[in-house]
Amino acid sequence: MTDLESLYRRLSATEAKWFTRLILKSYQPLALDPHLIYRLCDPVLPCVLKIQDDFATAITSLQAIRGRLLPNCGRKTPREQIMGTIKPQLGVKIGRQPWVKGRSIKHCLDMGHGRMSVEEKIDGEYCQIHVDPSKGDQCIQIFSKSGKDSTEDRAALHGIILESLKIGQPDARVKKACILEGELVVYDDSSLINLRHSERFKILSNLVCCRKGWASLVPRQVIDFGQPLRASTLRKAFATVILARKEGLVLKPDEPYFDFTDQRRKFSSCCIKLKKEYIGNFGDVGDFSVVGARYDPAKALSYRIPGLKWTHFYVGCLDNRQAVKSWGATPEFTIVNVVELNETLLREVVTYSNPEPVSPDDNGALALKLAPGVEQGSPPTFIFTRPLVFDLKCFSFDRVGNTGFWSLRFPSVTKVHFDRDFTDTMSFEQLQVLAKEATTAGRLEDSQENLQWIAKLEAADPRGIAVDAVSQLTVTTMPTPSPRKSTQNTTSTRSPTSPLAIKSPVEVTPCRGRSERLHRVPSLDLPSITATPSSRADPSSRTKLCTKHKRGLPSTVPTSQHKRLKSSSESSISQKDSPHIDLASQPRAPLADRDNNLRPQPAMSSCAPCCPASPSESFFEESSNSDGVIAEVVQFIIDPGTGELQTETEPERLKPPMTKVTTALKGQCVHAGEHCMLAKAVVLVSPGLLTMKEEAKTLLAQHGVDTPVTEIDAWLKAEKEARQKGKTTTPSKAYVVCDSDNKLAFKHLAAKFKELRKDNLFNKGTHIEIHDWRFLSYLTTQEDESIEEKYFHGFSDWRMRWKLHTI
Repeated sequence: MTDLESLYRRLSATEAKWFTRLILKSYQPLALDPHLIYRLCDPVLPCVLKIQDDFATAITSLQAIRGRLLPNCGRKTPREQIMGTIKPQLGVKIGRQPWVKGRSIKHCLDMGHGRMSVEEKIDGEYCQIHVDPSKGDQCIQIFSKSGKDSTEDRAALHGIILESLKIGQPDARVKKACILEGELVVYDDSSLINLRHSERFKILSNLVCCRKGWASLVPRQVIDFGQPLRASTLRKAFATVILARKEGLVLKPDEPYFDFTDQRRKFSSCCIKLKKEYIGNFGDVGDFSVVGARYDPAKALSYRIPGLKWTHFYVGCLDNRQAVKSWGATPEFTIVNVVELNETLLREVVTYSNPEPVSPDDNGALALKLAPGVEQGSPPTFIFTRPLVFDLKCFSFDRVGNTGFWSLRFPSVTKVHFDRDFTDTMSFEQLQVLAKEATTAGRLEDSQENLQWIAKLEAADPRGIAVDAVSQLTVTTMPTPSPRKSTQNTTSTRSPTSPLAIKSPVEVTPCRGRSERLHRVPSLDLPSITATPSSRADPSSRTKLCTKHKRGLPSTVPTSQHKRLKSSSESSISQKDSPHIDLASQPRAPLADRDNNLRPQPAMSSCAPCCPASPSESFFEESSNSDGVIAEVVQFIIDPGTGELQTETEPERLKPPMTKVTTALKGQCVHAGEHCMLAKAVVLVSPGLLTMKEEAKTLLAQHGVDTPVTEIDAWLKAEKEARQKGKTTTPSKAYVVCDSDNKLAFKHLAAKFKELRKDNLFNKGTHIEIHDWRFLSYLTTQEDESIEEKYFHGFSDWRMRWKLHTI
């Protein structure tokens, strides 16, 4: 130690610096957080550097501001007040807004706030353009993302910029100065840093002269992150971009370019990049062979792995897979990318792999094709005679240099496989086909692929549950607007073993805020009961009833635990005493004409705009010999635990059922009656749909389809035999309802009906449409007159949203 100390004392500062690096075997300079250094100079300096990204200029501006302040108040002046005097300068790069990556739709909604400009992400290079018309031909200066002056490198853009801004023309709108940074931040020497994004974009729209193929404004739409359908709208926009094979979306808040307030919101003024490759495993490509490697001393210093020999790995695709498998031909590889590993994966490779590396001169086991530009300036120094297998993901595909073939863009290694052989990896031909499909835009209509991407985006949210799946009854692929009146099927039968009333799920009403607080309780062993004929109450009475406090209505019914069902005389008296109680207008039908089918009925909701019908407390006792007969009663809900009349109807999953009884005409749509779209058509459902999707069963019952055809094969066979005998029984239209999420069942169903096109017996006047079962919710919205605003998630034709095939 003494010798080392005496050695240091004889060295200068520069010599001691290099001597220390020599001892430590690390020639990297001392790295300190620049933000920390800036704050030590002045607490406001980091903010000034955001507007003036040059240390000398920022210091000069800050000293000028501090000099104008009183000596004792410089440090106490609010940051926002100081930053209000800092303006961008021509020739000095402006810092970039903070950018974050969106990992799911929910993640984007959590980071975003208020109105967000959702823009298509353009694949290109960053340019910040400074325009000073006073400099004549040298009026343009361009900065790259790193801050480098790229004016000469981007000389080909100068003419387009001048023409788009009409610089030098009589009608030029830029008179003094202009700075364009993805959007406008300085216009005519006035700073727009503190203006909202919508105002800056409006000014930019009036400034730029668009020309197709040369200059244009980015396509965008504004989504309000405060409205209920924000997740659905954003998901649909993202799925559309994915189908168009675009790079992704950029979400920009309607806020100032920078937020310098002391109490700033988290992620305020932050732009969000949303790519499918950021979400889960959406960017996975497949397994690739690793045929070589090289060593980079500078990169090796970043790993804490002793004895490291490889830092960069060369990814290849097998050209002659079949020949290698069939008769053991020499493997021929085309090297397509060079990748690096994180420390964890690299440690696994060093510890567990044995690729039997040799030098390129000694290689006789592999034939390699290495195109110029792929090797990143350095060829491999090791060849793996036993290629490794890496699982890769990437953002997209591109053609590097003049290679002429597709390769992975920004590839990254997700896993190393030690149990797989290189002959099972992706071949060169497969990669080219995959890249071509991924970069070629498909149809931009509402196709099956669109539905699949929407479902994938929903499943990518935390725990696999879509952020907007608020319904407690079912989680659908896309949230659908709930009808203004919910419907429910019930039966009430007396059984010695199970006195519970049978109930079907219902649509969630818009009155969620109140109805979510309702808890269902076990139903009583009620006898079958029947409604008395009555005229409906006037609308004013309905409104008055629904606007009452939710605990006010039960007070009209005695609260005794031992209640009995009222007789008809008591019912008539109760009607007179309670002007807010409404009886169902459906006349009583003979018991002999009744069956045990579930019957859809409009149910009562808990707020005035959503109440098409009012509850009634009038019902009859039934004799003991009518057990097992379906109850048909006026609309009301009884809490069997207390005997009180409830006012809110939305059920909640995993809670005991509540008794609810309603009335309806069997086989008739409760919304459109005989004019329902399904009224004169045969409805066929895919096997297992009604069992797996209770909501579909309920919606079909609402539209009068109590017994849809479930045996499609038997139905087709019977219809074909009837047509062969000249007995045409098929209506002019048939609807097939299926679950498009079940890919195997849907593929089998589509193939089956595709064969019908070749059958002349089914081509005469028969029109068959295949829909996803969620179209029933849209049909309800369309036919329910109580729903004033018909919203179908941005689709102008609601039939096209869930239509899959037409035969």
